[in-house]
Amino acid sequence: MRLYYILLLFLFVNMIYGQNVPVTQSEVRAELQRRGIAEQDLLDELNARGIDIQDFENLTPAQIVEIEQIVNELEAQRANSADTPNQTLEGSDEMINKEEFLEAPTQRDAEGMNEEVKRVVENKVDSTEKIPNIYGHAFFKNRDLSVFETSTEVKAPENYILGAGDKIVISIFGISRAEFAHEIDSDGYIVVNNRRIFLKGLTLGAAKRKLYETLSRFYRFGEGEFDVSISYSRTININIQGEVMNPGGYTLSAINNVFNGLVAAGGPTEIGSLRDVLLIKKGGAIINLDFYSYLQNPNNITDSSLEQGDVIVVPVARKIVQIRGGVRRPMRYELKENENFSDLLVLAGGYTSNANRQLIQVSRSVENGRRLLDIRGQQIAGYELQDGDVVTIRKVENELDNYVEIKGAVINVGEYERTDDLLLGDLINIAILQPGARKDVAFIRRTEDNGRIIYLKVNLQEGQSDLQIPLQNRDAVTVFSESTFNDNQQFQVSGAVRNPGSFNLALGQSITIADAIELAGGLRRDASTVGIIHTKDPLNPKLKHYTRIDLNDILADESTNFLTALDSLEIFSESLFSERSSVNISGAVNNPGEFQYGVGMTLADVLTMSGGFMLGAATNHVEISRLVIENNEPTKTLVANLTINRDLEEGDENLAFELMPYDEIMVRFVPDFELQKIVTLEGEVRFPGEYSLIKDNETVRELIIRAGGITSEAFPTGAKLFRTENNTGVVVIKLDDVLEMGSSRFNFKLRDGDRIEIPKSKEFVSIVGATNASKLYNKEILGGQNQLNVPYHKGKDARFYIENYAGGISDSGSPNEIYVEDANGEITRTKNYLIYKNYPDVEMGSKIVVGNKPVKTQEEKDREDVDWSRVLADSVGQAVSILSLILLIERI
Repeated sequence: MRLYYILLLFLFVNMIYGQNVPVTQSEVRAELQRRGIAEQDLLDELNARGIDIQDFENLTPAQIVEIEQIVNELEAQRANSADTPNQTLEGSDEMINKEEFLEAPTQRDAEGMNEEVKRVVENKVDSTEKIPNIYGHAFFKNRDLSVFETSTEVKAPENYILGAGDKIVISIFGISRAEFAHEIDSDGYIVVNNRRIFLKGLTLGAAKRKLYETLSRFYRFGEGEFDVSISYSRTININIQGEVMNPGGYTLSAINNVFNGLVAAGGPTEIGSLRDVLLIKKGGAIINLDFYSYLQNPNNITDSSLEQGDVIVVPVARKIVQIRGGVRRPMRYELKENENFSDLLVLAGGYTSNANRQLIQVSRSVENGRRLLDIRGQQIAGYELQDGDVVTIRKVENELDNYVEIKGAVINVGEYERTDDLLLGDLINIAILQPGARKDVAFIRRTEDNGRIIYLKVNLQEGQSDLQIPLQNRDAVTVFSESTFNDNQQFQVSGAVRNPGSFNLALGQSITIADAIELAGGLRRDASTVGIIHTKDPLNPKLKHYTRIDLNDILADESTNFLTALDSLEIFSESLFSERSSVNISGAVNNPGEFQYGVGMTLADVLTMSGGFMLGAATNHVEISRLVIENNEPTKTLVANLTINRDLEEGDENLAFELMPYDEIMVRFVPDFELQKIVTLEGEVRFPGEYSLIKDNETVRELIIRAGGITSEAFPTGAKLFRTENNTGVVVIKLDDVLEMGSSRFNFKLRDGDRIEIPKSKEFVSIVGATNASKLYNKEILGGQNQLNVPYHKGKDARFYIENYAGGISDSGSPNEIYVEDANGEITRTKNYLIYKNYPDVEMGSKIVVGNKPVKTQEEKDREDVDWSRVLADSVGQAVSILSLILLIERI
């Protein structure tokens, strides 16, 4: 029978929320099993909360919501059955660390808040989503309000209602100092100084007063030396229904109020009300909340706190009115039934400064469309508005017109108020004419009422009747300067003057060239006697005139030569007419190069600037070549050979040899002069080190004999010669042949910078490449380069070492690719004689390399694919067939 009631209960609850419902007992059992809820657990929980399922017809809306929450809680408990149960702090007087307490939320916080609210809090508002234009809705869409996950995100208000699971911190900082942390237990108590204090259901403000009275008996502190704060707010289950974006059940922190809860549900829909939000308490009490009042002063809403089992219902807004035009916040507003235009004006922020306050226009929906209503004067304030009304406040947009303007050659340029008695002379006295202002002519620009513009020419001279002209609105007076009518131009002075620049000069006027030069600061020291006058009219830029002048003649008679406006005088520098010349010194000097020629330059000057003679300089053969240039004649070259004192001591007549532009000085080297040539011997010689060559053709053999010969451990076969001359590099040298006979072709003549290396004797042979050595030896013996080192066998060739030590040639190797690299770098390859192969000989220290088979082309692979034995067999078979046929024919 009780399953029947559960069936009815499911049916009734799901009808409320518009969900699909089970209709049979088997479907009820299947639904309970799907949710993981035992039938008895559900009945026990309903009975524990005072809900009689047999009396389901009389259930209140709050109980219906609580039933849905019970089902959700049981379902969540099943899902979290493996998790650690919630832990609470036992009431005690033990001092604790407040920060640690704040950072230790219970398991209920981690699961309830993060799982239930996370989907709303973490989802960003889509930037492309249309923001509603009803005042208040944007606070939810833009997340101007938040859903608080923990009490650390916001301070709990004084009207916050305490409940089981809340964690509070009590701080005393008077004469006595203490700090306690407690969690309100399921019975609503905390334990302080072994006293149980009941706090459940009290507001935070009331709890502070109660704790203050209790603890003041045991501790010494004053009014401002005591505080109680919420360190962790319990989670509660609420239900949000009606015109919200995401209706349903939510698990939130109790620190949130009704409007924070609406944020969790995505805010109201376009037609949802914010002026009549219903908060249905668990006991059935209904509280009406006005979000507009909350926006104007959040402290006005004292009963918006949420508790376990609360239901928030957002009904449909009944009265939406739009206001536009001359108000500070034009948009759509929700009004209550008893609110009129005055209330709407307050919500819209009041009139703007240019609003027409004597008229409002209301566009109202009527039976056959819309109707425009004009509301005037005293009717405006209390005018009753209807749903859908559009209120327009017109703005006063008239332009400023009671002014006059004066500009030009006056001191006080600007706009001035026009009065009925303002005359032109009065405006001139206010603006004050500038010195140089033209008084015989000025203009008044007048705009007539029909928009036509006219100009009045006036005379501003004292005593003229024009000064008595009355001015009209928007008249603009223009006063000219005398300079406006002067056609001033400029002349220029540039080049070898101290202050080149442009100077103003009236058109038709002139200035002497001498005075123009003085205006430009006078001539510079490098000024020549030549100048050019450029004359160019900017109105006719295609025409230009040049006049060459001699400054000596100009300055001799200053009064007869003039510049006019548009002239440009250019004075040339002497350096413009002189060619830069040089002398050059090369050869055995420390810093050879080119030096700028100077008047009176001597050989001693150039030798000094070039750093003097080098050690190998032939000072008795200094050659100077000179270019002789005659007018319109071919150039000639003269040469002088001089002997110069090496130390450039004074008294040497040749040092005073005077140079001319483009002289070439060549200092020769002493014949056959050269520094020591150094050769380095390294390795197994008796006296290794650097040696100076004692003659030009000293050989390798001679140098090694000078070094005491090679040591007993020397390996002459592996000797190498390194030559730096011309970047030659390594040179193959058979030192054993060189030491045996001096006539060896390897007995090279040594050069400066040569280096000879003679290694120690090598008693082994190396084998690398495509062999089977890896099948016979481990990696430790072969090393990273897969190299095998074996003893030397005199007189054996490469094949011997490969077969006897390396396991033969691998499948990828080729006998044709075997070569031997001797210690001195010389390489010998395998030679083929028809079917016979001549493998290279191996010497001590040699390296045997077995190369891979060459990669074959596709054509070569195709040729290899031909089965010649089968081809031969087929050919023989065909021949036998033909012979058999011939024999048969002969018998016939």
